[in-house]
Amino acid sequence: MNTKDKILDGLLALILKKGASGLSVRAIAEEAGVNHGLVHHYFGSKEKLILALIDRESSKIRSKIIEVAKKDDLDTVRQALLKNVLMNKEFGKFLLEICQLGESIPSVREKLETILKARREMLHELLGLELPQDLMLVQSVILGIVMLQKTDPSISASMVMDRLFQLLNLD
Repeated sequence: MNTKDKILDGLLALILKKGASGLSVRAIAEEAGVNHGLVHHYFGSKEKLILALIDRESSKIRSKIIEVAKKDDLDTVRQALLKNVLMNKEFGKFLLEICQLGESIPSVREKLETILKARREMLHELLGLELPQDLMLVQSVILGIVMLQKTDPSISASMVMDRLFQLLNLD
């Protein structure tokens, strides 16, 4: 594993363990097992490091969904969304923490806005939905499930997604 990935993995581990507030370059470097100077060397700042992690994690999930969805079958798309987003507990924690950072770091908020727009375009391609409000509805339900599962684990993501697909005539 290269040093950049070690640092990104260290940041992710720290966010998942302790949350995103109060992150320090020293704590990130310690978690990654590298000298704190390497964080600055590879990323320039904590903010750029956070943005790089958002890019990496977002790309990972997108790739997994696109890979599975190539089968051009709506049930496969639904299953990919369930497995890689809704049932991924680490992703839920990461998303909540990054959203909190977006409140105080404008570049993080802008990155999230860009990614959310790109994900609506991906949903358009995968699901064939044309209306922007339908795409926002699907995205809102997905993100809502991720957030709600953090406080109410009894929520059945599968049942909610099934019903959403029925409402949008995607079943």
